Amino acid sequence: ALGDITDGGDPFVVADEMEKFALGLGSKDNTQEAKTLQQLVDSDDAMSPVVIPGLLNQDHRVIIVAPEGSGKSTLLKFIAMCASQGKHPFTHRDMTPIRTLCIDSENPTGNVIETMEPLRDHLRSISGVFDEDRWKVWRRPGGLNVRNRRDFTDLQREIAFQRPQLVVAGPIYKLTHGEPRESSDEAADSFLRVWDMLRVKYAFSLVLEGHAPLGQHGSH
Repeated sequence: ALGDITDGGDPFVVADEMEKFALGLGSKDNTQEAKTLQQLVDSDDAMSPVVIPGLLNQDHRVIIVAPEGSGKSTLLKFIAMCASQGKHPFTHRDMTPIRTLCIDSENPTGNVIETMEPLRDHLRSISGVFDEDRWKVWRRPGGLNVRNRRDFTDLQREIAFQRPQLVVAGPIYKLTHGEPRESSDEAADSFLRVWDMLRVKYAFSLVLEGHAPLGQHGSH
């Protein structure tokens, strides 16, 4: 740079070039990654793959929140089972079947069978076939802590084996545990970072079962 300036180069041009060079130090790429709106429109990831038409795309993360006992767990399993057999869970129209994984950290086996077996039989009666491999449930009724290395490894193993396009899991309060002197916001951020890492790595959409005090409900 000093040589260029000494030889009569424009010091402001040289400074701009040096700044661009310095910004690239330690980076794997020295080109700008920000895109214009049109570049976003033209990009390959302008629209993530559809998982459930009109409801979920691959890059979506949804949290269903409602008071205890309102049927959130059954609803999540219902959504996953219908979609796994090529039936939209709300419009009942045909859709492309997807692979799904239900992570249940609360219900006993008998409860899962009681609520889901009639739906399986109904879906089978409609189409004449039910692909068992496209809907699977992984039970941890005692709960698990996805921020714990061992529990995380178990969770990742199940996702890697099933390769789901949709994961439904909950309830949230039985999927993680707060640490001493950790605020609820810090715990939530850490919890969601784990799931976001898995979503990006294995390319699935995620629906989580939350909990709201009696009288409060909604979705996020």
